[in-house]
Amino acid sequence: MGSFSNILGALGPTLIDQGIPGMIIRSASMFSDLGEKRGNLERQQLEARQQLQARQQLEEKNLYEKNELERQRLETEAATNEARRRNALRRAVARQKTLFSAQGIAPSDGGSNEAVLLGLYNDSDLEQGADDRLTTLRKSALDQNLDQTRQKNLLEATQLSQQQYLYRILNGY
Repeated sequence: MGSFSNILGALGPTLIDQGIPGMIIRSASMFSDLGEKRGNLERQQLEARQQLQARQQLEEKNLYEKNELERQRLETEAATNEARRRNALRRAVARQKTLFSAQGIAPSDGGSNEAVLLGLYNDSDLEQGADDRLTTLRKSALDQNLDQTRQKNLLEATQLSQQQYLYRILNGY
């Protein structure tokens, strides 16, 4: 019996490397390696997706906060412009009334006096409308920028997913 063990010990590796037992052992080893490689690949791809999502969420959060600050700035600027416009209108009306008084035109005379003052008010309203449209346009641009960033992020995530799927297909995973 002892001599059979010695022979098996000496010939064992040769028998294992060749024939059906060798093929079974190599196949089992190959499947084990394949499973390990597949697991590593899945972990790497999951990590890549998580990193992309984290980067995109941070980018969106930063852009949203930046947009909110810009909105506040626009609102403050609009309020300042409105106050400036009202002050300028009051000064212009007062100046015009003073000119009318200096020319001997009484406020009760109506007609051209009222037309001139109404023109000042209309000009002020037109300026306010233009400022409002500009502020609305700027806010719209902020919203559009955020939407475009979200679309870009969705496209990047889809591309990464497709690349990872294709890699798995091409490499037999």
